[in-house]
Amino acid sequence: MVDVSELGYSSFWEYFREEKGGISGTTGDDQDHPSDTMPGSSAGSGSDGYKSGAREVYPIYDGITHKLPVENRPESWTVDVPEDGVFPHDFSTWHSAYQVEYLALQPRNAEGFPEGVDGLQEVVIEVDGVTLAYYVLSDDNRAVNLMTMTLAEFSALSAADQAKFAIRLEELGRLTELGLTRDLSGVEARIQEIIEIINSSSVSIPAEDKAVFLGQLKLLVEALGGTFSTEGTQGLSAAVVAEDTMLQALSSIVERFQRANTFFETEEAERLLAYMRRNGRSADSLDSYGSQGSSGFVLNSSSSDFGETIRNGYEAFMRSERAILTSDTRRAAMAHSNFADPSIDVPGLITRYQTLYESQAEAIADSGTDEIRQLNKLLQDYAAMQQLVNKQLSFYDPSKASEQRRFMNVGSFTLADGTEYLDLRQSVDDITVEEFLIPYGATFQFYATDPDGNYDSFDLRHGIDPKDYDSDDWLHYAVTKDMPKFNFSLIFDGTSDIKTYANQLGRTDIAPNATQNWDGNTLDQSQMAVLSMFVEQAILGKGDNAHPLEKLYGVDRPSIDIIDWTDNTSDGSLALMTRSQWESFSTSLSESVTILNQQNQIKQNEIDTATKQQNRHFELGNNALNKMNNILMSIGQI
Repeated sequence: MVDVSELGYSSFWEYFREEKGGISGTTGDDQDHPSDTMPGSSAGSGSDGYKSGAREVYPIYDGITHKLPVENRPESWTVDVPEDGVFPHDFSTWHSAYQVEYLALQPRNAEGFPEGVDGLQEVVIEVDGVTLAYYVLSDDNRAVNLMTMTLAEFSALSAADQAKFAIRLEELGRLTELGLTRDLSGVEARIQEIIEIINSSSVSIPAEDKAVFLGQLKLLVEALGGTFSTEGTQGLSAAVVAEDTMLQALSSIVERFQRANTFFETEEAERLLAYMRRNGRSADSLDSYGSQGSSGFVLNSSSSDFGETIRNGYEAFMRSERAILTSDTRRAAMAHSNFADPSIDVPGLITRYQTLYESQAEAIADSGTDEIRQLNKLLQDYAAMQQLVNKQLSFYDPSKASEQRRFMNVGSFTLADGTEYLDLRQSVDDITVEEFLIPYGATFQFYATDPDGNYDSFDLRHGIDPKDYDSDDWLHYAVTKDMPKFNFSLIFDGTSDIKTYANQLGRTDIAPNATQNWDGNTLDQSQMAVLSMFVEQAILGKGDNAHPLEKLYGVDRPSIDIIDWTDNTSDGSLALMTRSQWESFSTSLSESVTILNQQNQIKQNEIDTATKQQNRHFELGNNALNKMNNILMSIGQI
């Protein structure tokens, strides 16, 4: 260590003030220590005068500008490369300054390099044909051993060094060990594929939300030295790429995009209106009909809350994606700024990067948390359906394998003597209509309405709409269609004209005081929505009612057909089903729940990983700041 007292100064700071002009501002007090360069302050970033002064007092021996004494060179030192090409066997043990000085004397080896590219100054240590060390001189005059180089060390190199070192690393078989490749075609092909997916005409999400994902993709392209384009190639110019890591990052973007798009495309629940039409002809031959209607049915639902949680999920996912894009954009801007902002010192820079990495990891974790929230809601709906199935199974006598019952035991009566009577008739073929009308029969229709339950315009789902009947049609449908005796409306909680009328039909040929055993089994709107999730969609629904997560996880939602649409026999009555049919459906529910629970655990693990990464960024940043603070404190005590 140089003693500044030998130069005639009482302290380093006196020398620095007098000879080097010091730092702009006050450099110290009577004790000659820098009161305005506290650790972490912007003034602590220092000037060139500060750096040059410090290096003159405490020189760094780099082998180029400051060399170690010639007389202390290692014994194996050789100025010229030996004719046999054998370099000093103990080169790895030399002081780094000697290593750099020796490398700087070597001719450049451009073998394998593109024309016009300078070669590398190299020292190769081999034993019995096995390369033990391969030293090259970097642009910043450091001796780098390619045989022990790590990915972190490679990442810290200049772009020019990366391009040249990659050629040698590939020759040595070390490039793949580092997870790197000079072939960017696979990455570029994947980028083009993702662009096509996002810009596909089948994608439904708004253009402004598409732009968020394209923006994330653009930053990755630019990080690889390309110019982002939604048409044509990206022109990637990076010397190497960590292909697996990059493909994983690209897959993460497209997976999150597909998740958002799937949630956005989820169809609204379908609301239904049911009608019973009693057709007949009056005594004077004028056509006539009467009807009973009921509203409030919901079918084709993706969830028991009619998609509200799903819609909220889409908004939550997009908030996270925008946060990710913001963090990526700010980091990229800082990386391309050349750090010219004089107000940012190294601690401030670390803090900013730390905060941005942390916010990105937090956004990814929040996105995963909301997916788990969606999954838990879906599992709750599965559990609610399983409860309905368990209740249905309780109606059967296990000893009677062929016993048939309708859903929620509809059609089962308790007679006055306490015995049960199960009405197995599915249709009514002898309806008594209003007085003065000659009965011909009846029809049954389901109509879909708008999502708000507006019934001003009807979209027929089942049956023939009587508003389009002519005289002949009335008579034809009256004699060819039967009224379902126990229709869907009977399991819906509440009262309506159609339910009242259907209850009366159910009592046909039954003692008037018979008790309906399904009265206590009716379902509220939420339960009806759950039921609609699992009712066979070919019956009443038109769209795809699968939950977004079921689509993403490849889960086929189990379904069961609880309505018998057999023409002229049931025509819309609740189906008579055996216990084994419900047990089979229950097994399918359990299998789907098992898959969903497995996905739940996978997502939990992903969130834990993202959280750990978030904490890791915080720890790394703090450790760096603490070390810098300790170094500054040590310098201040000299």
